[in-house]
Amino acid sequence: MHIITLGTRKAAVGAIRCYIKVYDSPSKSSTEEDDELAKLHASQKKKLRQKQRKDEARAKNEAEVKSEEAVGGVSKSGKRNVKPVDPDPHGEKLLQTEDPLMEAGKYLKLLQKHSSDSLETHLLSFEVNMRKQKILLALQALKQLQ
Repeated sequence: MHIITLGTRKAAVGAIRCYIKVYDSPSKSSTEEDDELAKLHASQKKKLRQKQRKDEARAKNEAEVKSEEAVGGVSKSGKRNVKPVDPDPHGEKLLQTEDPLMEAGKYLKLLQKHSSDSLETHLLSFEVNMRKQKILLALQALKQLQ
């Protein structure tokens, strides 16, 4: 039995909980958003579009500033410190998964393999397996939790 570090375990637990929340409350599709926009008054639509443009411009400017800071850094030895720029800083691509429970299952397997002595591992196993409608695995998790 291997025990993983506390930080790694917390990261895996956080990822599993995020995927469970994504499964429980999926994001709205573009057609649903379009339907909601159709219900708004013309002035409200205009304000919403302006706000979206400002948010996009602000995010673009912040990304440019961060990339300039990362490229401009020079260490004491004269070598440049180039930090990789995160292509998905807000995690939107990660949330656009087809099957969030499958993704949660990947992290859950890691926890079960390396941190099987943790009660939280078995609790998360129960939650994921109940949502997958795998009752026997959920009951096994409860038994190990006990």
